[in-house]
Amino acid sequence: MVQGRLTAGLLLVACAGLLLAACAGLRERFEAPAAGEAAPPEVAAPAPAPAAPPAAVPPAASPGASAPRVTNVPALLRAAEAGDPKAQFDLADRYLDGRGVVADDEAAARWFLTAAEAGHAPAQYNMSLLYLMGRGVQPDEAAALRWLRAAAVQGLPEAQNRLGGFYAQGVAVARNDEEAARWFRLAAMQGDPPAQHNLGGMYYTGLGVPQDDRQAAHWFRMAAAQGHRPAQFYLGTLYAEGQGVEPDPVEALKWVTLAATPPADLTIAARASKFRAELMERMRPEQIAEAERLAAAWRPTPVAVPPRGS
Repeated sequence: MVQGRLTAGLLLVACAGLLLAACAGLRERFEAPAAGEAAPPEVAAPAPAPAAPPAAVPPAASPGASAPRVTNVPALLRAAEAGDPKAQFDLADRYLDGRGVVADDEAAARWFLTAAEAGHAPAQYNMSLLYLMGRGVQPDEAAALRWLRAAAVQGLPEAQNRLGGFYAQGVAVARNDEEAARWFRLAAMQGDPPAQHNLGGMYYTGLGVPQDDRQAAHWFRMAAAQGHRPAQFYLGTLYAEGQGVEPDPVEALKWVTLAATPPADLTIAARASKFRAELMERMRPEQIAEAERLAAAWRPTPVAVPPRGS
């Protein structure tokens, strides 16, 4: 999820990948993916970020906020100057990409900071990204970590997932796989697909949690059901291998086909297409037809709190 339009410029979704090269190639079938872009880490991921970030969505409201959103810039400015954190957040968001105002990264940072200091979790998260990227402020990993933790403690799943990535990669903190898994789990239990995918990767590799293919398959399935392309690919490979699930070539081909379907991460799509061709070579025509029918009929299903997982 994005917090306002900030992500369109800053949040390259590094969470599209798994946690280690071991996860990138189940049974060593797949080559190690290329290094991702230099971006604020979402997870310790071998797969690169998607070629383009997801479309922007309206900014998340401040916890407990119930007032209607102000869209008129002069009114927004008055509300921001009067101390309304949500108005401050929305105004910062406009300064960031020049919607109704002249684009100004420093002004964006000032207003995000004002809202962050008032306890607005999405603004705290965005301040973390700004400090990581050095956009409107000087780069400062310590400040990025401080604001990210503040948002994560308030329960913002995007912040929890990214904080898990800090611990998984050792960014601004000592690497700690247990802490990484803990934060991934908190976000995953809120239904966040990237975090579910990352927690599945932790279970697959046994980092920070006991190695458990069934749990890995479970969490990949949670993310895959919501349309997370990398999770769909890895779930498909698990079905092909019978790791954590009963082997099922039809299910394997269905999920791999979905992973290769646009819009998709280009690297994941390429690997999914390659593996799809391998699967089809050893499947009967009726199995292929059934898998393609299931893939064509598939629709994303949001999942809130998963029934499994400890």
